[in-house]
Amino acid sequence: MGIAKGYRHRFDEVEDEGEIVMNALELLKQDHKRISDLFADAKNYTDMRRLFESIKSELEAHAHMEESIFYPEYENKDILKNL
Repeated sequence: MGIAKGYRHRFDEVEDEGEIVMNALELLKQDHKRISDLFADAKNYTDMRRLFESIKSELEAHAHMEESIFYPEYENKDILKNL
């Protein structure tokens, strides 16, 4: 997915491993907020139908980023044990 390349690029912009982890976590938090806001906008069935594709694509991109970049990159890092 193209989105994954964008996320990896953001991770590679900083040199300090702790800063990379915090930037990655910040991206995940921003995604959670954006997706939560989309769900909050879906107040009725018509809204849900209108927002479905946006929510679906946000969730797919987010899951892909977590599973293919974040988790493999940091699963054995000591820095994450304190988070």
